[in-house]
Amino acid sequence: MAHIRTKKIWEHNAPAPTDETAYWRRREFLSAVGLAGLAGTAWGGIALAGSSANIQAISDPSRPPPGNFVEFSAWHAEAAAQAQALDTRDWPITIDGLVEHPLTLQAGDLIAGLQQEERSYRFRCIEGWSATVPWTGFPLRALLERVKPLSGARYVRFESFNLPEIAPVQASGYYSAWPYGETLSLREAAHELTFLASGVYGKPLPTSHGAPLRLVVPWKYATKSVKSITRIRVLDTPLPGFWETNRPSMSDPLCNVDPNYAHTRIPQHQELCIGTGEWRETLPLNGYAEWVNALYV
Repeated sequence: MAHIRTKKIWEHNAPAPTDETAYWRRREFLSAVGLAGLAGTAWGGIALAGSSANIQAISDPSRPPPGNFVEFSAWHAEAAAQAQALDTRDWPITIDGLVEHPLTLQAGDLIAGLQQEERSYRFRCIEGWSATVPWTGFPLRALLERVKPLSGARYVRFESFNLPEIAPVQASGYYSAWPYGETLSLREAAHELTFLASGVYGKPLPTSHGAPLRLVVPWKYATKSVKSITRIRVLDTPLPGFWETNRPSMSDPLCNVDPNYAHTRIPQHQELCIGTGEWRETLPLNGYAEWVNALYV
């Protein structure tokens, strides 16, 4: 289904989309400005773009775009290459739990059956960098309206894959609680800003960036952006997120962008804009407070 471009009210004061090449080479950019070590300490104590070999791999246009895919590797260029083993052509997605109309269907059919649109959202990483990314996809609300949550529904759980035969970190046992999962309240999930992305920069999502479908919640840190979704469950009680389980001292359960968040290693009051190198003040709820504050009153 062709996608449409509709400018939303929240976009009028948003920054222009980050240059696409700069976005894909953000690890190289962070290394060039001397922040690779800081970025690397955020979750695993490994410099994500610290070696010249890694920077060369990221710069090579023949390689897939780098992404942070913890199932495959803490090294972004390596994760991008290894993620190519993930075959997303026939990718079933199940939507079940406390719903009237549970579904299991191929991701392609799900995407084709819902009106696609493009939205440019601010994207904020807890590592201290930010970008503005044009996503293609559909509001999660449209899917929830299709399956119809029951009266007892309070939360929505998103889960990725568990394939240790192709994902080295899953096979290693380094982290627990696979698959990668995150939970939103039903109110958060049904908000008009919450988005399921099937594309980025006008093209289908690369495998390394979460194909065929990933979650985008623009007022939350990127750790909530579950990649390669296989299941969406509507529940009456919450389940802890992946980082809440594996790094509880470094992950707030809400994961809302907060300039005053007392992160153990990385100050959150400022952010480095990918591409421009501009340092700017971090906005509460990533600049979307006007539209989502009511969720937390």
